[in-house]
Amino acid sequence: MVLLFAQCSDHLILKGNMISGSIPADIGNLEKLVEMNLDDNDLSKNIPDSFQQFRELKILSVKSNKLTGTIPAILSRIESMMKLDLSGNLFRGSVPDEICDLRTFQTLQVIRVGCGIKCSCCYEDRCPKLDTP
Repeated sequence: MVLLFAQCSDHLILKGNMISGSIPADIGNLEKLVEMNLDDNDLSKNIPDSFQQFRELKILSVKSNKLTGTIPAILSRIESMMKLDLSGNLFRGSVPDEICDLRTFQTLQVIRVGCGIKCSCCYEDRCPKLDTP
């Protein structure tokens, strides 16, 4: 039902709605989205590969959920992305270098807590700032 509504909108704002489970793979069918905010829910598992289908997405925020796995390099295929907030999740590994190569980023927020998220490129001038607590 939410996805049906979103097909008519370019913003999907579901912040703090106590949504649980995984992000459905068919969310990638909402190709016209400009902003997606799924903050402060109980989402788990990985970010689906279908996110690479977003062509106009400028803001993606999924902070304060329980998303796991590695931060997918496919996010770098969203060339319109200006803000990406993945903080407050259970990701492991590193921020893929491909994400830092997106020149349009204004901010990149990945909080380094116990899970040991690393960003090898975030300290260079050409790359986005890495916000830490």
